[in-house]
Amino acid sequence: MKVYRISRKKYIRDLSGEGARRFGGRWNKRGVPVIYTSSQESLAALEVLANTPASSLPDDLCAITLILPEAIKIMQIKSPNLPEGWNQYPSPNYLREAGSEWLISRKSLAMRVPSALIHSEFNILLNPFHKEMSQVKTGEVRSFRFDQRILS
Repeated sequence: MKVYRISRKKYIRDLSGEGARRFGGRWNKRGVPVIYTSSQESLAALEVLANTPASSLPDDLCAITLILPEAIKIMQIKSPNLPEGWNQYPSPNYLREAGSEWLISRKSLAMRVPSALIHSEFNILLNPFHKEMSQVKTGEVRSFRFDQRILS
């Protein structure tokens, strides 16, 4: 399975989850590392735009493809099973609690969660401390730029 991530060049190969650990996110509490990826590169781009003001977008963005082992167990959370308001911003605390609990338990390498931006698409959370993390392969890394029409 391929997943996609967009980040600054100096962090693109960093699979420690350090950025998410430092700041927290929709599915993790501050202090709990996770790697946020998306099932599609276009969703990864949209997630960047949703979380970074256009005026603050760095000019050294890169996209990376990560290849997950075929036999891994992927936990799934489906949007019909989530309480109303799960996709609000700021995100509700119960999502951070549930995601952090999953990360700490190390039950699986990956968890598939619905995107708060496009409910029919999915983000794939990776647990950097799971024993199968060493089997994740890095694929192509390339420069990534947003079309100026999106940024104006």
